Amino acid sequence: MWEYITGALAAPVRTFRETGQRELWRQGLLLVGGLALLRGLVSAAAAQEAAPLPPGLEMAPVLPGHLEGVFNLLHSPRFLLASSLLGGILLWFLGGVAFFALGKIFKGRGSLGGLLGALGFAEAPQFIEIPLAAVLSLLGLPGGILSGLARFGFRIWILVLDVLAVRESLALGTGAAVAAVLIPIALILLFFLLIGIILTLSAMFAAAPSL
Repeated sequence: MWEYITGALAAPVRTFRETGQRELWRQGLLLVGGLALLRGLVSAAAAQEAAPLPPGLEMAPVLPGHLEGVFNLLHSPRFLLASSLLGGILLWFLGGVAFFALGKIFKGRGSLGGLLGALGFAEAPQFIEIPLAAVLSLLGLPGGILSGLARFGFRIWILVLDVLAVRESLALGTGAAVAAVLIPIALILLFFLLIGIILTLSAMFAAAPSL
């Protein structure tokens, strides 16, 4: 398994072609789950260093005890670990299904298991990203800024690997693989943008004085 992890970093085209053919979805699942747990551990450690509750929330007039309980739950190690694990696996699976469906529309070949395996190993850069983020979190505000920049760079790297994983495991052209990956992402971003606009307009109308 480790040879495919290093292969995804050093020789992704050959690695994703082989993982797609061998349908290594179980290994991909194991890798995604392990990285999600590691990411959850880092988040839990960072949460322990944060203040338990912002002062403004402590004075909230509506159910302050309940607000504090919700805040503590969302920052508890168990919740962070569970949400990271479930969220990582769910995102990997649903993303794979969406990419596979679009790949088939573009006349792609291959199997869903092969694609899921390749997408799992496409997450290999997180072996560098997660420890780096943990170290940068110790540097305060400058570390937070550097961590954000690094996270953006790693996201681009993983996105490129996702395109290569789709291309090699489904035997698609580069343009079709790019479309198969970017279309679902664009639809998700559009959905959240519309939700944000609706919530903003609702807040504006609620705050406007009655005529």
